[in-house]
Amino acid sequence: MVDAEKVLFLLTSTEFPYIRDALDLLFLPSGWYYRFRYRNVWLPNEFKKKDVSNELKGMEAFLIHLHVTKESADKYRTLEFIPLRKAKIIDVKFYEEFLWILFELGDWVYYREKNGSDAVNDYHETFKRATPLDSEEYLKYIIYFANRPEVETLKETEPSENVIANWFRIVKQIKRLKSYEEHGSIFTKLMDITDIKNNKRILPKPLGEAETIYELQSDSEYRIDILQYYPYGSIDKPFNLVINTDDRKIVPLKGEASIQGGYDRLLFILQSRYFEKSCNSFIEIHAENQGQHDRYMISEPLIKVRIKGSLRRMLAGLALIFMGPLLLGISQLLSGQVLNPLPIAITSLGSLISALGIYILYSERS
Repeated sequence: MVDAEKVLFLLTSTEFPYIRDALDLLFLPSGWYYRFRYRNVWLPNEFKKKDVSNELKGMEAFLIHLHVTKESADKYRTLEFIPLRKAKIIDVKFYEEFLWILFELGDWVYYREKNGSDAVNDYHETFKRATPLDSEEYLKYIIYFANRPEVETLKETEPSENVIANWFRIVKQIKRLKSYEEHGSIFTKLMDITDIKNNKRILPKPLGEAETIYELQSDSEYRIDILQYYPYGSIDKPFNLVINTDDRKIVPLKGEASIQGGYDRLLFILQSRYFEKSCNSFIEIHAENQGQHDRYMISEPLIKVRIKGSLRRMLAGLALIFMGPLLLGISQLLSGQVLNPLPIAITSLGSLISALGIYILYSERS
């Protein structure tokens, strides 16, 4: 049984390709599920067992970016602990060779403005002291139990200007690290997915036990708002960040935005097609012609979505179908004729059969 005052420290290092994890963690919103995979060699013994999931599910965790320098094969000296955000453990599986851990992204660690851009962050010593002694100076474990540290955090639902300001402070703490500049890292943050019709912000929600989705309404338009920051001067040759979808279900009305360096706000507009039955789809965000621009690195997530079906059109169609027979009956009454239900019933049936035929032939199916 794990002590209730304990939390998990989940580490990802500044070695390539693991810096991609940090770019994703900076991009994705709270509530989204993400996963780490840890090789057996970096695990404490208590995590090398089949039933580890029972102990860890539901635990609070801190996601920590570990600045390291490689001294030899599998020997890394720790230079700085950089906590990014909190998380909640959703599922854990041990597969002999590696540990697979799924977690829900939570609040951001709150950073205060610093005068010296090269100084280690204010939380470094706090997280170093909470780390096992044999993993403080040289990396030995990348997941472990720790006493709950005293850390200020910021919810995603705070006023957006506070969240953005804090995000920039975290990025400025990271951008000074050599590995990020060497790989031309472009920092991005998904600000909002918004229903254009009512300006309602869409929040991620769980789908089953291992996935999160955005739920969109059928036949609606949405705006995707992404914050972008490239702190290393201008881009050699501007390129596009592109939205890919299954266009049978989601149509990009504005599906690309140019990345030119510095600061920017990238806007995309999508339209979900009309469906009467709910269906699943995806939104893929990626850099166009990545082979040509592979000196730049950016978060390229695959966002799963569910389009919620609507009977709006079908009900409107049925109303129109029966409008004709209704008007026929009204005209008989107004002309003084005795109301005869038989032709009205036959007309109604004929209209319904015709409408069903048109529906089967031409309606969009999920």
